[in-house]
Amino acid sequence: MLVSAELRWFWKDSAPAGLETWFKDPAANLCAAGGGRERCDKYLADSGQVELGIKQRDAKPGSPAGTSTGYEVKGLVGVKWVALPAWSLAARMEVWTKWTSKALVLDERFLIPITKTRWLRKFDTAGPDPLEIPLNDKEEPIDERRRGVGLPALGCHVEVTRVATPNGDAWWTFGLEAFGDLQTIEGDLCAVINLLTARRLPPVSDGLALSYPAWLREYGR
Repeated sequence: MLVSAELRWFWKDSAPAGLETWFKDPAANLCAAGGGRERCDKYLADSGQVELGIKQRDAKPGSPAGTSTGYEVKGLVGVKWVALPAWSLAARMEVWTKWTSKALVLDERFLIPITKTRWLRKFDTAGPDPLEIPLNDKEEPIDERRRGVGLPALGCHVEVTRVATPNGDAWWTFGLEAFGDLQTIEGDLCAVINLLTARRLPPVSDGLALSYPAWLREYGR
């Protein structure tokens, strides 16, 4: 089981001015963003609630066509509004737990395919300050010594993702996911936000503050 504290915003058609360029810029962020490959994740259509999210995650780049990494099940634990002094706003922080299963089977008729192109930054937050782990286009650490060891015990993912719904609508999302220990995830999330702000992260306050299950219910079908 993985526990995480998450912030996420969505925008229709285009991302906030400068966000994509800034996020990918190695000069602004000391290294390039990882990822950038297209994939298709399939989400369970459940319009009656937003507290459970189930998705069939697409295979990692280079895997045989038609394969997946199994299902990811996320359950909402709680919601807290946190002050982000760096952005002068209050943000909706959600705490989730996550499980993965390769034995779970769902009827394809109830799955919504969402096409994504994601750029990712990964931080190790076990030390006094967040440490970014440079990634390649497969979202793997460039440092081969870090490959195959899994996630840091304490860390944070930051992503900018272009998503497309089955009817062709285009959206952008910016999300942060601090993971590890329930006692530290909120502080780690804020520490990474402060680091990104020092790197001149563009404003994101005009987005729709939604989780993926909430966005799917309202806009993704």
